[in-house]
Amino acid sequence: MKKILLLFYLCAAQFCIAQYSVNASGGSISGSSGKIDYSVGQIFFTTKSSGVSVSEGVQQPFEITTLGISQNTDVKLEMVIYPNPTMADLTLSITNRSIRNLNYQLVEQSGRLISKTEIKEQQTVIPMQTMSSGVYILVVLDHSTPIKTFKIIKK
Repeated sequence: MKKILLLFYLCAAQFCIAQYSVNASGGSISGSSGKIDYSVGQIFFTTKSSGVSVSEGVQQPFEITTLGISQNTDVKLEMVIYPNPTMADLTLSITNRSIRNLNYQLVEQSGRLISKTEIKEQQTVIPMQTMSSGVYILVVLDHSTPIKTFKIIKK
């Protein structure tokens, strides 16, 4: 029994060593066409084409992408949306600007457009009672340029 237990511990220790790599050197090279990170002494690295990429070794490639909606900071506009979170209707209140060519879009988190309506008054009621619970995005636009974005929580 002691030999089996010893053999088990030796095998388990091999898995811990397999996750360890000692690289002699490394760095990053950048130019006008891109950036390359490298490791000297890396165990192995392979890339195959035909639409499939296979990477082995300790240095794995990744790409960070940020998605978002840019705000138009040139427009000086004060807007308040309430109540948020809401259970029924939502009110969009706009001050210090004449209401011309403004509209709003209500979008699901998945990006599907639910409604697009022109804003005609200082206080606009947005009906939410028929919508399911979740998170929605309200985008206020001047013509077709987004000027303000709100995150709406529907209970």
